[in-house]
Amino acid sequence: FEGCNHMTKLILNSIGAMKSIGKRAFHSLNIENEIEIPFSVSFVDESAFENCTKLKKCVFSNNNQISVIPDGLFRNCHSLEGEIYIPKNIQRIGKNSFQNCYKITNLIFSTNSNLKIIDDYAFCGCVNIKGSIDIPLSITTIGNYAFANCTNLGSYVSFNSRFESSPCEIRNHAFEGCIQLKTLYPNNDDNYQNN
Repeated sequence: FEGCNHMTKLILNSIGAMKSIGKRAFHSLNIENEIEIPFSVSFVDESAFENCTKLKKCVFSNNNQISVIPDGLFRNCHSLEGEIYIPKNIQRIGKNSFQNCYKITNLIFSTNSNLKIIDDYAFCGCVNIKGSIDIPLSITTIGNYAFANCTNLGSYVSFNSRFESSPCEIRNHAFEGCIQLKTLYPNNDDNYQNN
């Protein structure tokens, strides 16, 4: 549907047999309504909603089957607002997936999260994330510039609840420009580079 510039409403049938959403499927559309990714969808390809600058809300259904939030999924969705909830089945948040989503205010990880990777630039430029963040136990990698220029990120990012047997690699510049961040609580076994 890329290029269907007059499309302002998208409804994904929660009862239907939709299994996947293709690469750049809804790229740059003027979608204004809230979207829920149906339970039946097990795969979403990269940049599916990239540059949908009027999209305000997109949620994943409870117990969804998706394991990866793909690269560039919501990049430059400047109107995407409020809380972003990462369901427990998500194992990787891809590169640039929420980059420059200026109106996101909170980032919440599911209890018993299986998230392993927050990839490069995943939340870079999300300047209105205000809450402090508790990194899930399952995380093994936080990529380059993953939270760079999140200028209102809360007072702390905590790794203290993590098991010592599961160290996390925090890559270059992961928290660069997070000028409100006062305290980083890494686990003793975590490996962190230039931040």
